[in-house]
Amino acid sequence: MSQGLADLTLRLTRSDPLLHLTPGFALRFSVVRSMAGGYLSLMPKSLPIIPMSRRLIPYLLAFAVSAPALSAEQIGPVHPIKEPDMLQEIYRVLNEKQKSGELARLQKEAVERGKHSIENPKAVQGLSRVEKARFFYWDPTVRVPKTISDPNGNVIAEAGKTVNPLDYVNLPQNMLFFDGSDPAQVAKAKALMKHYNGQMKAILVNGQPLEMTRQWKTQVYFDQGGSLVRKLGITRVPSLVSQEGKKLRIDELEVN
Repeated sequence: MSQGLADLTLRLTRSDPLLHLTPGFALRFSVVRSMAGGYLSLMPKSLPIIPMSRRLIPYLLAFAVSAPALSAEQIGPVHPIKEPDMLQEIYRVLNEKQKSGELARLQKEAVERGKHSIENPKAVQGLSRVEKARFFYWDPTVRVPKTISDPNGNVIAEAGKTVNPLDYVNLPQNMLFFDGSDPAQVAKAKALMKHYNGQMKAILVNGQPLEMTRQWKTQVYFDQGGSLVRKLGITRVPSLVSQEGKKLRIDELEVN
């Protein structure tokens, strides 16, 4: 160990005449035992203040590298793994369920649950049936929070400016929000659909939109989560939404 350090010191001195290592040099090393395999490593304990320290860095890094790690030494009794392999256990259970027919049954149940969820979406909460006809207006004007530009940098709307979408586009069709589980509201929706020659969007807040689409042979929508009725301030159904000037008119329609 001492002879190796002396040889390395001599090589460093010869390779770099500006780095003077003398017998009284203050750089000391400690002998440490590697936890990996019992090898000895040289680790610096303290570094002296030496001119040309930048040229010293490669030599210090060479000292800091530990000996190659080997397999960790045994520190206790070793036992074979008795637990089954996780993937093999999963395959075993699946094969058993497949042979017994249980896997096919579970797959069929999952498909049925998915179909039922699509055919019967969750009803919008917080809505009531119209008791007396009335109407109100909803202004779609918004204030732009920050400047909006197109990909070419052209300003579309400046921050703080108020914008009404109805200044640029019109509501393409009237919209009727109704409860598909209420026969009176369904009858009202059919009558309005005929009145507007099919140019009306029928939007359910409760009921089966796919089944009604098949029966009516026209697309029936569903306001999932009630995002539209909440945006428009609708709290009672059936409600008919139409455009009047630069605002939307919401008519709460009375049904028998």
